[in-house]
Amino acid sequence: MPASEECFWTGPMYRWFRYGRPYRENDKPTTVYLWGTMEWRDGEGRRHRDDGKPAVIHPLGGEEHYLHGLRVNVYTPGKSV
Repeated sequence: MPASEECFWTGPMYRWFRYGRPYRENDKPTTVYLWGTMEWRDGEGRRHRDDGKPAVIHPLGGEEHYLHGLRVNVYTPGKSV
């Protein structure tokens, strides 16, 4: 039977792990800060999210895109940068 997700309160954030590595099922964020910022990370702990989705979402609408820890720019037609 696989281990379930574990949630830890570490300072100003909640972090989820499985087998000691960042993990969360169903495309949920692995880190949620008290002020509302959400982060998605790969199994190595690097910011990461596929399919053009942001790996960091800020509560006032800012987004950051990463692939395995490398920040990338994403072009969205009709959206000013």
